[in-house]
Amino acid sequence: ALPAAWVGVAVLVAVGCLLGSLQVAVALVVLIFSPILRRCMLALVRHVYPTEAGRIHVWSLLWLRRWWLRDRRHARPLRVDLRPHCNDEERWVASDAEPRCSIHIVAGLLDNYSYILVDRTSEDVLTCCIVDPGDADAVLEALAELREQHYDRTSTGVRVESILVTHKHWDHQAGVRKLVRVEHITQVFAGQNEPVKGVTHKLKPYERFSVGSLILEAVPSPCHTQGHTMFALLDSSEGRVEALFSGDTLFCGGGGGALPGP
Repeated sequence: ALPAAWVGVAVLVAVGCLLGSLQVAVALVVLIFSPILRRCMLALVRHVYPTEAGRIHVWSLLWLRRWWLRDRRHARPLRVDLRPHCNDEERWVASDAEPRCSIHIVAGLLDNYSYILVDRTSEDVLTCCIVDPGDADAVLEALAELREQHYDRTSTGVRVESILVTHKHWDHQAGVRKLVRVEHITQVFAGQNEPVKGVTHKLKPYERFSVGSLILEAVPSPCHTQGHTMFALLDSSEGRVEALFSGDTLFCGGGGGALPGP
């Protein structure tokens, strides 16, 4: 009879060979079928995802967050204050000047972000806008928090004037309908060539518009989708870009995926 050690070695070798064979088989299947899978994925993005059926994507992400992450956010909320002349050479030097704008970064779904821009120049009612609300509940929670903890005001003291949507994918616009209803928002901005649900203002390339005293510009960036539009927050006096909301032109760690493209 063989020693038990030799039997164990033989079993390990057999298992290793089996696993190696499975890995090679999987690699061959992926190599052979990857062009077909890519075509299927592109067809799904182009023809199914823009329809109402595309909401299944957002619903699945919300389900995963609530049941797998137990409703935890993938990032902590962050606030960035923009002060007058923040583009000057000494912009990193501490300043006593009051911010003219605050940007609240809101984590939503599993790996998305929305942004709340608050115009700080008013002493009465603060006007704000929301960029890419893919997760309405996350944005509403952030609004309640900033009203209570950041600005010590009621819902009427911080008024959401408009929504800005960079492109049509549901993880960037799924929350528009609910936010319009709850916050009584009357303006939804998007690029003129992008079919965003509920849009009220279709912006031409490089068209400028205002939210309170804030001036923004629509910057066309056709690649991730044909009508993808970035939003540039401009300096009120010289028109320099202070912040750029790029949507899916950029991903975390790389460029945005060119899906339908121009």
